[in-house]
Amino acid sequence: MAKTKEEDKSAASPEKPKKTWEELEQEFLARNEKTKNAVPPTTNEALFRKRNKLAADTKIFIVVGGYGTLKKALRERGWFENPERSSTIFDLKFAIKASECLTPELKDHQMINHFAKNNVITTKTGLTASLKSLKWWSTVDVDSFYPKCFDLTDMADLEELKIDFKSIKALSVLKKFVKEDGKTKCIERL
Repeated sequence: MAKTKEEDKSAASPEKPKKTWEELEQEFLARNEKTKNAVPPTTNEALFRKRNKLAADTKIFIVVGGYGTLKKALRERGWFENPERSSTIFDLKFAIKASECLTPELKDHQMINHFAKNNVITTKTGLTASLKSLKWWSTVDVDSFYPKCFDLTDMADLEELKIDFKSIKALSVLKKFVKEDGKTKCIERL
C-alpha cells in the first residue's frame, strides 16, 4: 500500500520538539540582552567618526527602506552608511516618508530627499491644481505642455470631465460623417 504525502514527510524528517514557554522566554531575554549591551547611538559626530575610523572628509549617509542600488552607488563613491536610521549624523538622508527625514535641527551641510509641503508639485493632484492656477500668474497655455487631467475629488473638475468626455465622443461621431478617402458620407447611408 502506498504512503500518503504526510506519512512520507514524517518518516523522512522527524518533527522538532516544541519549545516550552520557559525556553521561549529565555531566548527572548537573550535577544533583549544583546540590544542592552549594544553601543548606544551617538549625537556627537566626532565620536561617531572616531568609533567608525572615518576621515573628516568622508560623507555619511542614511537610507531608510530598501534602495539597494542607491546604497551600493553611494558606497562605491566612498560614502559611509550610518546604520542607525534615527541618527542625526549624516550628510545625506534618503527615506520614503517625509516624517523620517524632516527635523528642525537639520544642519546646513545636510541633505534630505524631502522638503515641507512638497505635495503641490510631487502628487498628480497637487501638480494639476498648481498648473491650473498658473493662469493667474502667466499667459502660458497649460494644455500646450501638460496633458489634460482632472481632480475627481473636486466637483467642478468632475463636471468639466463629463463635459469634456461628451465633447470628445460627439466629435468622434461627427468625424464618421466627414470626408473619408475623399468621399463624403451621408447620414442616410449609416
